Amino acid sequence: MPKTTEEIIKIFNRVKPDYSNVIDNLDDEDYPIVQSLIDDDNLYLASKVVSYIGHLKSQNALSGLAIAARNKKSSIRAVAAYALRNFISSPEAINLINELLEDPNLGVRKFALRTVSSAKLVNFKEKIKLISQTESNERMKRLTSKVKDDLDKLDNSNVAIL
Repeated sequence: MPKTTEEIIKIFNRVKPDYSNVIDNLDDEDYPIVQSLIDDDNLYLASKVVSYIGHLKSQNALSGLAIAARNKKSSIRAVAAYALRNFISSPEAINLINELLEDPNLGVRKFALRTVSSAKLVNFKEKIKLISQTESNERMKRLTSKVKDDLDKLDNSNVAIL
């Protein structure tokens, strides 16, 4: 039987993150409520939900991250950009990261860039190179150049090639 919205909020509102608790307590039928919380007006709760589901590594979680990546609130998109680092084997996640690298919000682009860097996604090298040439924000331009250089240096045996 699906949980109520209040029961699901209680799972996410614990003070300390307990990802195993979330995994153990959410069933497939709970995800429509989880996904609705991503669009909730409570920014704190929505961010927490996106962060938590980023650790679940399930198709339902990825669907939730797709909703978050297209959210109207840039802070939710930024959390999704970071959470996608746990889904790099998924073509859908790679497409979402690609979209978020072009987000109009600088913070979202920064977190997407950090995901590319931490996940060592060398397939993004050309895109990162182009971004580093066209980025107008100087700090972001430096970060993008650094990520590009780091990706260039990676040993092909130690990278995620998709």
